[in-house]
Amino acid sequence: ERATAHLKIGRTLISSMAPEEIGEQIFEIVNHLKRATPLITAPEERKRVAELNLAAGRRAKISEAYVSALNYLTDSQALLTEDCWSRDRALAFDVMLNRAECELRAGLLNEAEEHLSVLSERAESRTEDSAVACLRVALFMTQGQFDRAVEACQGYLRRAGIYWPPQPTKEEVEREYAKIWQQIGARKIEELLDLRLATDPDCQATQDVLAALSTPAWFTDENLHELVGAHIAN
Repeated sequence: ERATAHLKIGRTLISSMAPEEIGEQIFEIVNHLKRATPLITAPEERKRVAELNLAAGRRAKISEAYVSALNYLTDSQALLTEDCWSRDRALAFDVMLNRAECELRAGLLNEAEEHLSVLSERAESRTEDSAVACLRVALFMTQGQFDRAVEACQGYLRRAGIYWPPQPTKEEVEREYAKIWQQIGARKIEELLDLRLATDPDCQATQDVLAALSTPAWFTDENLHELVGAHIAN
């Protein structure tokens, strides 16, 4: 009877609230629905509750309550159907990505690595690929595995059409600098400052990976670090 009552309360809260109100009361709503999970059998309702748990997990993550966030995200993943990667791929990816991040922040490194490995095979866009690569860098840096952090970034760069050796020569770095100076041309610094900021999501995704690569490159190879710094500045 309690489970039925909690389900009724949760449904009533959802149906009677505007979207912004649901966001404000998200923890109360999902905590009621959690107590009624076995009674939620319709696929569409399970998906909706999974989305609500994802929202609660994100909100807890922002507050750095990573263990609580992980509980919500684990519940969210459990509500998805077995064929979620074909039916609700974007939702499944988002849930697992946030879960992996919370596992990393909570010190559950093995679990985080396992989920990030799955996501690296599931990423379909440059933005998704970048998000996974950056988290893998954070994971490997935490473990002191600088070479693996570099490889995670270079794997992304290769898929983006950028091929850098893990230990470039000084001549290769100088050639990259020459390309950058060629792009700058005769423009003054003041003119560069007035240029529009990049808004292309693929470009921003690559910049995120380059920024993530900077630290492990500093630990592994001076020339690689210089190469990365040049392209970040560019």
